[in-house]
Amino acid sequence: MLYVVTTATPRYELHELCCILTVSELSKHLDITWIINLDVPSLLNISDEYLETCKAKLTNVPTCKTILNVNRVNPNFSRAGKWVIDACFEQFALTDDDLFFWLEDDWRILNKYNNCNTYLNIANIIKTFTISESLFFVMGRNYYPSGHPSIFKYDSWKKMHELYTSPSICMEVIIFTMAKIVTGRVRQTHKSPRFPQKRFCIVMRIFVDRGRKWRDQRSIHKTKSLGTDVGWFI
Repeated sequence: MLYVVTTATPRYELHELCCILTVSELSKHLDITWIINLDVPSLLNISDEYLETCKAKLTNVPTCKTILNVNRVNPNFSRAGKWVIDACFEQFALTDDDLFFWLEDDWRILNKYNNCNTYLNIANIIKTFTISESLFFVMGRNYYPSGHPSIFKYDSWKKMHELYTSPSICMEVIIFTMAKIVTGRVRQTHKSPRFPQKRFCIVMRIFVDRGRKWRDQRSIHKTKSLGTDVGWFI
């Protein structure tokens, strides 16, 4: 089973171009359960009608099972990350063969790769990923596991669950810490790419973040701290 885990805010126009499209296409080839935490920050002034439309679109992928949690109480990215990881272990009997796709709601495959062959290629890699020597399948702009679209094996996901002891810890801190533990290597920057990606990672740099433009248009910014809650402000 591939569990796709998504942290989201109500913005269905973006979802249709990003996470809904990705899950819809992959579910044609794979058995998928989609776990979503939908945060509703009061600063976005989301109407009930708009929220219901967003919920309906997220849960309307007919080829996969969807678990949707809507949170209006002190929503922030850190708590959302913890909720989706906890949900995997609390609601499902997981096995060593399960895989976990971290896919935030605003990442989209680049237009030049956005075709049926790309989704089929991703699906074929996923089908053999469990038995491969690689630990991570990374598809964002980084060459190492991060908050960009990445797929993790059960042991890595379990370690992340163990590390997520507080809802105040940012998801990316959890990923970096887990990667250091399971590989014995410290995450490196783009300028010092000594992370042994060929040994640990399958890399397809095909996803791009479309959320920055959406936030800029609304003068919304994410807080920058990686050590504490990551929230929203205008």
